[in-house]
Amino acid sequence: MKRRAILTYMEKDCLRTEDFVFYIDERCLSDEYFQQSPNVQNLHWHDYFEMEIVLSGEGTHHFNDTVYDLHPGSAYIVTPIDFHSVAFDNSRKSKVIHIQFDTFTMSEAVSRLITTSQAPITVVFDKEELEYIKILTSKLLAEYKNDSSDRKIMIRALLEQLCILTLRKVEPMSNTGRPKARDETILQVVNYLNYNFRSKVSLRNVAMKFLMNPNYLGEKFFKTLGISFTTYVNDLRLNYSMRLLKNSELSIKQISEESGFSSVSYFIKLFSDKYGDAPQRMRKKI
Repeated sequence: MKRRAILTYMEKDCLRTEDFVFYIDERCLSDEYFQQSPNVQNLHWHDYFEMEIVLSGEGTHHFNDTVYDLHPGSAYIVTPIDFHSVAFDNSRKSKVIHIQFDTFTMSEAVSRLITTSQAPITVVFDKEELEYIKILTSKLLAEYKNDSSDRKIMIRALLEQLCILTLRKVEPMSNTGRPKARDETILQVVNYLNYNFRSKVSLRNVAMKFLMNPNYLGEKFFKTLGISFTTYVNDLRLNYSMRLLKNSELSIKQISEESGFSSVSYFIKLFSDKYGDAPQRMRKKI
């Protein structure tokens, strides 16, 4: 089965200030610009959050390692650690609401609901729910085009409501594989790592970010989770690298870099230790 494709980045065109990133439009996916080739999965990822709601049309959504059917009422939130592609049946009229935002666009409480969600954020709204969702997105579109001084406040309120309605429908996973932190500070650190592990995170710079002594953070992290800071970060990177290996044609060097490793040889060693084989040989098996 051919599952691999070149991953590409998407550019954002947002209402953006230092603490506010937001963009919304209604897209006709039968247009050539948005239509995916039926033979190529244009897998990509973002450094922001993306939400889409299908208004009309039928298609498929390749979301990480799973393929979902799309039809009116389908909705999903793609986070910076997900990759995906969308393909629609070009014989039907297909429209989606497309939204881009980041966690700073919303309150900390709602941002945490998204970033700590441990199930894939993909749902299906029924007809009655979809009608209400259309009202919310219509208001979001209007506010986005508005130039009033309070439009950011209204955008935030509408976006938060939309996200909460979506998250309420997400089925919880019975086994997430992620350790849970009870300590509030460590929970914040874990949440930060889960969405920034591809960048150059280290115990020292994360400790600085959270105004902590590195040694104290390291001890507290291990005591709370039973796993060292470095091991936790490497596990996040290795899990992500395996997903890229399965679903892309990126080189081993590219996978190493995209997963957050600064050394290819170190990546190969850790990968081999965890999965029992080198990445190149593992790719031939999957």
